[in-house]
Amino acid sequence: MRFKMISLVLCFFAIGCATRPDTAPIEHATKAPSYIDMTKAATIPKPVDKTTNIEQPASMSSLSDDNTSIKQVSNPKPLITPTAPKQVDAAPATIAVAPASASSDGFIMPTSGQTDGYKASNKGIDIYGTLGQNINASNSGKVVYSGNGLKDYGNLIIIKHSDVYLTAYAHNKVNLVKEGATVKRGQKIAEMGQGDSNKAMLHFELRKNGKPVDPFILIPKGQ
Repeated sequence: MRFKMISLVLCFFAIGCATRPDTAPIEHATKAPSYIDMTKAATIPKPVDKTTNIEQPASMSSLSDDNTSIKQVSNPKPLITPTAPKQVDAAPATIAVAPASASSDGFIMPTSGQTDGYKASNKGIDIYGTLGQNINASNSGKVVYSGNGLKDYGNLIIIKHSDVYLTAYAHNKVNLVKEGATVKRGQKIAEMGQGDSNKAMLHFELRKNGKPVDPFILIPKGQ
């Protein structure tokens, strides 16, 4: 009888061990590690940008706009003090010019009269005088053009003085030299005609390496 009771107890114990679920794996899987307090995760401080050692603000709204964070400079002084532009005379004073004697060195005025001076837009100077007055070669050289084939120049003479300098004489009443002729400084080459304004005038150009320059660079004013 005692043997049967022991056997029955052993059977129940065996059945109980076979049917009881093992809760240990589940408990280990669901239980958070003891070194992390999950309830305080939201309070972990924000990381700091170590490249600049400056903590980034939470939002742009945290920057105040009352000049307490960034100071504005009022009425900064200019680096360069502006100066008033110089006034330019609307109409430059006229200059009286007269041809020098043929014995003078260098270039001479080709005729006498009044001129407003050199203007880059005009490429030369306009000398106003009397219809038919003498037009003389400004310097010795060779006539490389004599005709009226260039628009806006009328009767035109071009003299080559060197590989560097040329002179041009436009709006002539009549040309008195032909292409290929050699002329001397002060020699009469034409007579004064009229320009587009119907005024007696000579349009005179001095060119250096093909580019127009102010004749007064080489010809003294008043000469």
